[in-house]
Amino acid sequence: MKNLAFILSCVFLSCSTQPMKQSNTTPSFEQLMADGFTEMRIIEANDTPCQFLLKSKNGTVYEVEEIQSRIPGMKANTNIYVKFTPLKRVSQCNAQPIKIEELHQ
Repeated sequence: MKNLAFILSCVFLSCSTQPMKQSNTTPSFEQLMADGFTEMRIIEANDTPCQFLLKSKNGTVYEVEEIQSRIPGMKANTNIYVKFTPLKRVSQCNAQPIKIEELHQ
């Protein structure tokens, strides 16, 4: 009975901690857009509590929790492509909070 409880808890924990997908192949810009990615630019946010934010081509600014650990090798003024989900929480940096689902640098 204890083994069953242990196995079930492992299964539930593994389901809830999905890692973010990162693509290392180099598809074209058009292919990325067709696959639902959004092109964003990493910007420095000196006037907010956040060090970095993401800015889309249409000017919308996005906040990502723990952005430096989510985007490896991150540098300001670099373009990246992301699939994301908007979050319903208060922003700390006057930007739309999002969760990155998939990333292509």
